[in-house]
Amino acid sequence: MPLKTKRKPSVARTDSYHHGDLRSEVLHKALLAIGTKGIPSLSLREIAKSIGVSHVSIYHHFSSKDDLVNQVAATGFKLFNQIYRPFETMDAEEWKRELLRLGCSYVKFAVEHPAYYKTMYSPDRPTPKIDGDMASEGNKAFSKLRDFIRYGVKTKVVSGTPERISAHIWSSLHGISELLIANRLLTVNSEDDVETFVQQHLSALVQGFANQS
Repeated sequence: MPLKTKRKPSVARTDSYHHGDLRSEVLHKALLAIGTKGIPSLSLREIAKSIGVSHVSIYHHFSSKDDLVNQVAATGFKLFNQIYRPFETMDAEEWKRELLRLGCSYVKFAVEHPAYYKTMYSPDRPTPKIDGDMASEGNKAFSKLRDFIRYGVKTKVVSGTPERISAHIWSSLHGISELLIANRLLTVNSEDDVETFVQQHLSALVQGFANQS
């Protein structure tokens, strides 16, 4: 009668193939780390250790730290781009109201998702690949605003170059968002104040562009 040998207990492998959705978990951990420490201090080894996998397994999903940072930013832009909605059938007054809604939604996203926003616009974020997700989603965010402004020019709500008007609006909303995230906009004390502040600011911009010859 053959002897029965004891089977060695199986050891769970801690790599990307036996850890569920490792990619999503790495993105989440990276987002948290960037929110607390910033991009320069981000460490793939620390992320791997916090999850319980080898840092080598992360490279099955991200080619480098730069790639990981840009993927976090791309995810942020994908969420951000959800603020846009169809506008092609709006009249002048509806367009103005939609601009105010977009402005408030922009600032609200930045304040509610500061880690994403920091990653999307940080000077420490590496230059993305031209054909990568980060460049695609980032360009989409501005092009959607530009198309919306172009429609406003077409319907004669505002006057000027869509690219220039979009740059004015984008940069002003970015400035408001950064000040709010840093708690430096001291005259704004509540969510209602933020909405009123943004709407007043955008209304003044629209009036200025409407009066251009």
